[in-house]
Amino acid sequence: MDTRAIYSAISAGFAEMIGLRHNREDVVEFADGQRESVVIVEVRLRIGEREAPTLAILTQGMDFLGRHALEALGLGVDPEGRGLVLDPSIALQSLPVTRGAQPWGGHH
Repeated sequence: MDTRAIYSAISAGFAEMIGLRHNREDVVEFADGQRESVVIVEVRLRIGEREAPTLAILTQGMDFLGRHALEALGLGVDPEGRGLVLDPSIALQSLPVTRGAQPWGGHH
């Protein structure tokens, strides 16, 4: 996970393998200041019992969770344990769970 990143990232090869469709292209700025045109996709992410739609950029080999996904799931990062925890500062605390949905927008 990258708490500085707004969007999550999914490798383009994995996205193609699970059948994600391209939504749009946009220019993003990376942590090193580099600006690049990237493809943005909508995905449905599930962690444990929590599930939510989020946005991700397609990359060449990087996969990580960004702030948008963590906030959509009502999760934060535990700085001591470096894991995910429920974040009480996020108003959205209870998310509907769709049984049988696949992570990263995969199809049944």
